[in-house]
Amino acid sequence: MGQETEMARDLLRSEKVSVPFRRLSEQEWGNVPRSIPNWILSLGTWLPVLGLLIWLIGCRGHDLPWLAQGWWGALTAAVGAVAVMVASGRQAPWVAAATCLALVAWMPWPPLEQRVLALGAGCFGLLGGLGMLSGLRFTRSLRTWRREAVQSVMVEKSLLQHTAARKQVAPWLAKLSAAGFVYGLARVGFDYFTDAQQQVDRIQIQHLQTAACGLIGLACWGLLVLVRFAAQRFVGPLVLRIPVGGGQGGAIHLGALSGVVARSEASEEDCRCGAPASNFEAAAEPEHDDPWLAAFVPVHEECARHGVQAVNSMSRQEFVRHALNPWVWAEHVNDQLIPAGTELEVMGLSGWDCRPLPVDSGPVSTLGSPQGRLALYPHRVSEVLRRNRRTVRWRARRDVSLEPVVWQGQPGKELDRIPLTGVGIDGSAVRVEGRRPYLLPHRQAG
Repeated sequence: MGQETEMARDLLRSEKVSVPFRRLSEQEWGNVPRSIPNWILSLGTWLPVLGLLIWLIGCRGHDLPWLAQGWWGALTAAVGAVAVMVASGRQAPWVAAATCLALVAWMPWPPLEQRVLALGAGCFGLLGGLGMLSGLRFTRSLRTWRREAVQSVMVEKSLLQHTAARKQVAPWLAKLSAAGFVYGLARVGFDYFTDAQQQVDRIQIQHLQTAACGLIGLACWGLLVLVRFAAQRFVGPLVLRIPVGGGQGGAIHLGALSGVVARSEASEEDCRCGAPASNFEAAAEPEHDDPWLAAFVPVHEECARHGVQAVNSMSRQEFVRHALNPWVWAEHVNDQLIPAGTELEVMGLSGWDCRPLPVDSGPVSTLGSPQGRLALYPHRVSEVLRRNRRTVRWRARRDVSLEPVVWQGQPGKELDRIPLTGVGIDGSAVRVEGRRPYLLPHRQAG
């Protein structure tokens, strides 16, 4: 059975479909229409909501059912509210407006509280409308670029499935909500046949509240998926080739892997990468939930081809040829390791808050030199105040965050310094005995 499942998965990967392709210039990508930054939409929504709820609890806390039933009801409501807050992203104002209207319709309020809730619903609706209208300009640009595409590329059918709306909108919220709903129903059933003695009016209300919170969470997740699905249908499938030199991804917050080796390369006989470094570690297994991440394994520090000694033993010309490979630098990352003129191909862009995937479509994808391919990926599509101040989210294979470093005379015997201007990097590599190389930017050296 397991072999049949694996064969079916391999067959799905081998199937390819034609998708419109367009290459964007730096000017086109830099002129992506501005929108309200994500953090303004989030903080401008949830801070007032938090203040509003605290005020309502202070005024009418004794009348609120989820507080009157004790700490479990309050905890369930709080966990559900926080989960929906985090998952809603740019749709947060609409969720807040719906919450205010639901509170008005749910229970009677004094005139003052009613006016405040109505005013809150109006303000949140206005903020949501502004965010939606400004965000639609980006979605419309994507649709225009797809219509202008005169080329197409072949991509794996499995990639299209991984860009589905249900996989882009916080899958963890669906799992958490479903777990809460099932747990609440199970406790209701158990309580009905035991303590309640098959009398509905004796069922403990907190179990019903847990199931209700789970159901509300699933409904919110479904609405968010529906919004993303509508945006995807409006734009359509599209592969974009965008400039990301120096880590400046414009509308996209870039991520990059370091200290990794392509799984295909690690399968060669003289490579130890991906194998456990000690008896207490497990070998790197493919991550089927992320087809791109599954293509890499962690570098082994004692590997004869990719280890520290192998990197420091390279000739200067050989090092330059391999300088763009993510296994060369490992933990010594820096945004300037992404050369000027670097381009990244992505698929699944449908507007703000989407999660596109990197694409390797063959000859049209040329990142750096032929012997060096950067492990770049689109981390998040979010608006910020200053796009030119974005930094790359560096991480290792096992989702370990890496902080950018530069050469500052770290301990160790310096072996040599190799200029990297030939591959578009404005700096030099400093090789140190027993360590991975460091980057020394030319402006710092001067």
